[in-house]
Amino acid sequence: MLNFKSLFLKGTIYFFALIYPNALGVFAKEYTIVLIPDSQNYTLNKKNIYHFKEQIKWIINNKENKNIVLVSHVGDVIASNLAYFPINLHLISFLCNKRNVDFLKNQSETWEKVSFISDLGNTEDLAFSVSPGNHDYDCKNNKKTLKGFQNTINYKKYHKRKWFLGADETGINTAQIFEMNKQEFIHIGLEWQPSNKAIKFAQKIINEHPEKPVILTTHEYLIVRDNPLPERCKNSAIGCSWTSSNDNNGEELFQKLIKNNPQIFMVFSGHNGSKERLIISKNSLDRKVIQIISDFSGDPEGGNGWMTLITFNTDNSSIMINNFSPTYKEEISLGPNRSKQPGQKIIELNLTELKSFLTKNEVKKFRNGEIHGIKNYSDARDSNIYQSILEKKIKSKIPIFKETILVGKFFGEHIGSLHFKDIIGTKHYQIPPNSKIEKAILTLTSNQIGFSKNYEIGADGIFKFYNKLQIYPIDKPLNKNINISSINKLKEKIVQDSTNRFISSGISNTIQSFDVTSEFQKWVDGAENNGWLFYVPQGFWNFKSSESKELLDRPLLTIVYKNKN
Repeated sequence: MLNFKSLFLKGTIYFFALIYPNALGVFAKEYTIVLIPDSQNYTLNKKNIYHFKEQIKWIINNKENKNIVLVSHVGDVIASNLAYFPINLHLISFLCNKRNVDFLKNQSETWEKVSFISDLGNTEDLAFSVSPGNHDYDCKNNKKTLKGFQNTINYKKYHKRKWFLGADETGINTAQIFEMNKQEFIHIGLEWQPSNKAIKFAQKIINEHPEKPVILTTHEYLIVRDNPLPERCKNSAIGCSWTSSNDNNGEELFQKLIKNNPQIFMVFSGHNGSKERLIISKNSLDRKVIQIISDFSGDPEGGNGWMTLITFNTDNSSIMINNFSPTYKEEISLGPNRSKQPGQKIIELNLTELKSFLTKNEVKKFRNGEIHGIKNYSDARDSNIYQSILEKKIKSKIPIFKETILVGKFFGEHIGSLHFKDIIGTKHYQIPPNSKIEKAILTLTSNQIGFSKNYEIGADGIFKFYNKLQIYPIDKPLNKNINISSINKLKEKIVQDSTNRFISSGISNTIQSFDVTSEFQKWVDGAENNGWLFYVPQGFWNFKSSESKELLDRPLLTIVYKNKN
């Protein structure tokens, strides 16, 4: 027998939805994020660009019934005209100026072809982001100028939209806010190979919204493992491309921003041509970071209209990842059916639990120059312990070592120390005494110097180094006039202590993290905080000091603790 009440309720909801279609979201249990892959090859001709136009139309027309809350383009909106020269002249910086760009071929015509993408930003309650890719710069792969992108994707037009959270001084790196199941989320779109300034912008947004889960988009991030990886990439599935000193590849972005920010639970990217990839990494708190590549630009007609739809189901705490095309026709269109290869993927993701974690815990970061409310932290101290005055003078004369702490047997230096002072107390920027520490992570940045007596040459001709950097909490203040005998005693104590931690270091390891939860918990419980000692038994290892010019290179202490409020 039919349940009359159930039928009546369903009928009422259906009738209400027909009369007030915009209110359907009230009853929604599923929410959709649309990931637009690299669209560069759609701009090559009219036949191809049809697919791109239909993607944008479909998103706008299906916003309500698919409950679309965010659209993120992963970059490479256009195919840089300079990409088709027989040699990579665009990589030579002095050729990348306005006169030569215009001489080779003006980009404005290509950007006019894709101006319709701005229609997405005209939807009042649909968060919208485009992260520039390497093809989107006026000279491909050269970050000097981005005028075409900025003129077309002009975020100034959207600054009054309720979903627009902000942009950095360039207007390229942006943040959006959107809602799922009455819970607010943040999306941050970062430029190709994000600069240190872009990472600082993202960190500022996260700091200002500590209880909101965060999704990142950047153009080039993950590796596609179809070919043997270079030596420097062997330990990670995240990108390892060469970058300038102020820019960051995928691995560097993970280490500098994603790893120690529990708010970040998802990362989108493209760049890899007819590839899709999903990996789940763990951050410093052993929490999931879901990372997705979406790029079908190598498929026929520029990509056959394929997009990646990410559906969040708030009932069963999961997300479904599926590819969809408004233009692909089975058995008619050339190229693979991306909705079947490899098909839907379902991942457990409890957003309610993540929100609860962020609400119940606070995250504080300490390094010189880091701002905590109105206080600029400046109390980190690090130093080498030398064997002689002569060795101090030698080091001070070599520019590469001036902002670096060296440990090991180089110029006689054996032990380094690092101390974050004034971090425990009752002030707003401090960690309250007797707090329950969820995690304490110490992060150090190296110069990629890793000479050692312990090395081998691999089959690929790459040197492999084996340094062991050991860390040890200091139980009492160090004597400023420490002598060789005292140094030897400290070394023996570190080596003999079975609880000391070490990491292997080498030319490929630029950023290293230590779990220091155990000693930090003792410090907030009342033990004296005297910092740490560092020791390398053989060879030497370095890390950037707290006086380094670049903020992101300085030693960082990340503390996650229970919020008693």
